[in-house]
Amino acid sequence: MAFTSLRGLFCENGPEKIFDGEWKNASLHSIPHITECVQHVDLSWLPALFLVIFCPLTLYDLYRSEHARASCHSPVTYRILICVLLVIDLSCSFFHNAYSYLILNRKDTLHYLVGDCAQYIGLCLALTLLIACRNRGIVTSGVLFNYWLLMTLCGLPELRFLLERHFSAGVESDLHFCLYMIYYPLVCLELILSCFADTPSGAFIGKQTCPELSTSFLNQITFNWFTGLAVKGYKKPLERDDLWGLNERDCANNLIPQFNHYFKPELLKCQDDGKKVHGSPESKRHQPSVLMPLFKTYKFSFISGALLKLVFDLLQFVAPALLKQLISFIQDRSQPLWVGIAIASLIFIVAVFQSMILHQYFHLMFRLGMNIRSVLTSAVYSKAMNLSNNARKNRTTGEIVNLMSVDIQRLQDMTTFVMLFWSAPLQVLLSIVFLWRILGVAVIAGLMILVAMVPFNSYISVKMRDCQVTQMKHKDERMKLMSEILNGIKVLKLYAWEKSMQSTVLNIREREIDVLKRLAFLNAATTLSWACAPFLVAVLSFAVFVTIDPDNNILTPQVTFVALALFNILRFPLAIFAMIFSQAVQCRVSNKRLKAFFAEEEMDPSAVGNRSSDEALKIEDGTFTWENTEGDETLKNINLSVKRGQLVAIVGKVGSGKSSLLQAILGEMNKVSGSVNVCGSIAYVPQQAWIQNLTLRDNILFNRSYDPLFYDKVVEACALRQDLVSLPAEDLTEIGEKGINLSGGQKQRVSLARAAYSHADIVLLDDPLSAVDSHVGKHIFENVISSTTGLLSNTTRILVTHGLHYLKFCDKVVVMKGGEINEMGTYQELIAKQGAFSEFLEEFLVEETKKRGRSVSFGESAEDVSEILQEMEKVSPGRRKRIESQMSHEINIDKVLFVSLRLKGMNRSH
Repeated sequence: MAFTSLRGLFCENGPEKIFDGEWKNASLHSIPHITECVQHVDLSWLPALFLVIFCPLTLYDLYRSEHARASCHSPVTYRILICVLLVIDLSCSFFHNAYSYLILNRKDTLHYLVGDCAQYIGLCLALTLLIACRNRGIVTSGVLFNYWLLMTLCGLPELRFLLERHFSAGVESDLHFCLYMIYYPLVCLELILSCFADTPSGAFIGKQTCPELSTSFLNQITFNWFTGLAVKGYKKPLERDDLWGLNERDCANNLIPQFNHYFKPELLKCQDDGKKVHGSPESKRHQPSVLMPLFKTYKFSFISGALLKLVFDLLQFVAPALLKQLISFIQDRSQPLWVGIAIASLIFIVAVFQSMILHQYFHLMFRLGMNIRSVLTSAVYSKAMNLSNNARKNRTTGEIVNLMSVDIQRLQDMTTFVMLFWSAPLQVLLSIVFLWRILGVAVIAGLMILVAMVPFNSYISVKMRDCQVTQMKHKDERMKLMSEILNGIKVLKLYAWEKSMQSTVLNIREREIDVLKRLAFLNAATTLSWACAPFLVAVLSFAVFVTIDPDNNILTPQVTFVALALFNILRFPLAIFAMIFSQAVQCRVSNKRLKAFFAEEEMDPSAVGNRSSDEALKIEDGTFTWENTEGDETLKNINLSVKRGQLVAIVGKVGSGKSSLLQAILGEMNKVSGSVNVCGSIAYVPQQAWIQNLTLRDNILFNRSYDPLFYDKVVEACALRQDLVSLPAEDLTEIGEKGINLSGGQKQRVSLARAAYSHADIVLLDDPLSAVDSHVGKHIFENVISSTTGLLSNTTRILVTHGLHYLKFCDKVVVMKGGEINEMGTYQELIAKQGAFSEFLEEFLVEETKKRGRSVSFGESAEDVSEILQEMEKVSPGRRKRIESQMSHEINIDKVLFVSLRLKGMNRSH
């Protein structure tokens, strides 16, 4: 309508006339010409309007581009020069037409001026975009390619008109003819150059770089960039080195921050433990939304996919309309042959265009699914690493593995078909509307079949959802058991528990298979119903159509073939409904499982502060618990201050809270009250060493740079030199899973070496010397831990130990009892107090004597024990005798050892 109005303003031969002459009487060799008015008004404005409407897409690409400027010899430079020539040529044409209209008073040239103005607007905008693309490193532009394609197609009628008028009618060449003969080849040349990408900038260059984004728009929409890899795979089996790397937009390090921008606020809402839902008296945790952050992150991809799917769906109904016209052409022999050729060509072009759009849609949605899988896997992994101790009790390893391998996979698979939730009903609705125009009310009979299937499939979907929930519970249970079996496979083999464990796993698997069978039957039922639906709808509709009026309702070729084409379109959405329902049920279950997992409590990141201070560690009035239950505090009234470079020992009975205090410093415990401030970085040596499946050197370096001199010092100080000699490849020997080919002492020393190599400001040592021999422990203490000779002498060290003979070398000793700090001071101060520390020493010596008995010799530690007893004797005369009496009473010590202990004591007293 808009172009008709323009033709009414600028054309003398009427706005409604499109062709010259009577086009229906034209033969194959006399295809009618499009009027000059249509050539210059409609066809000139169409490319310009397209460029004006869609240029914001190119502007958005320019805004996001961070690539370097293209080189001077790239195709875009030649395209700019050609575009400048086009502007000059068009300017000459404009002035010529303006002279004819204004000076010569030729009113029939007004539409020429209008066409020149439209093309001038388009060319100036195209020239501006080309220069901007060159400066911003844009290698190709789909908008500009389509603009030049439209310019080429819309210019063909005028080219044919001018050539036939010049060669057939014998009209002499004028200036307009000459200018257009220069203008149109330049437009074609622009289109040809647009088929090639510009020289990529340095950001694209690389052997393993995926060529998708560095190829032309034509190569992208036809997937020609993949041809090289396909040919290589045909010639030889592909190897890892043959594959391309990911594009930057698909790398996890770019995807995760974008998703976290919308997902983190959802997680923060879950931190309010007192939030109540629907007025329930029980405090429930708000469950974060997973789908909404995904949509916000990838909204442009979803919208682009929806537009592509909408265009594809609409194009499906163009083919039946063209088929109807083709059948009419065959029945009407009076129409010229070129009409049939044009209709057949349109059917082919629509099919090609439809195929290109569909494959672009699938490519976009598959890539979107992979991106969603990447960000959700990262989110689950991050959440698992930050779960609180209370939440870890409710979440097994098997369940977390299922979340990443099953539930996220279902969401990824659903991404490909998510548009069918609105696309399939739209296709059904449009099919029924067009069928109504052909078959009339007979379509209602087929529609009743679809209506009857809705309650049946709704009932099945509810049953499938229940089965899905049950199946996932069994799967979680099986994965949990399998994880425990694999972790304890050595014990299982030693005790010959294979049969019993196998029976337990198979019982769970059988229950899971029973549920899967029910799911398969339900899925088969809904698939059968929707598979039969198109056939039943077509048969019933045709039957009712003929029955209603047998005389007038005749199944002519036009009615039959067009209706069958529409029924064929109807077949896919009806057949896909079964899969949509099945996947929707699965995704709903997976979404609930993910939301419940993300709603679990996390460790408080603010539990441990990192403010700059003169003290390396300070805890004030700290109360900590492993679980969020009142009255169950593990640590109470903790007040501890550690200066930089100090060596602090933590001692106490088993279960007194020594290791828990280290966990509180690390932020692993729930802080009920108080404050914790740690100044600097922390290295932690746990009781059970964590060894990775890497080389021994990599286990020590722990992703830090290799410093050979310092590395050798660490290895020597941690008494690992002799162990390296015994290994096949020394420190390059690969260590098995969980350090299977290392002894307990070796694993502990590797863990200690890792902490020593870390250059951390604070090192937490949780009884690292318990797994090594006494002489090795002495070597490690002197060369690593000691404040005078140790490698960590300038580092703040907090040592949990049962080695009492090391306490005198510590700057401070902290005595734990019942989850509280009972005493604190230097070794000599605590001995002099005769308080809890002295009681602990006495009880410890007696307990150690009871444990060792005759099985362990006191030869190596007799001197240390005698020294401790001597220190206690100085403070409290007679106490040594009483302790030795208790020791001899608890167990009948070998007389030689006991005499040795007494003699060492007498020698020290003299």
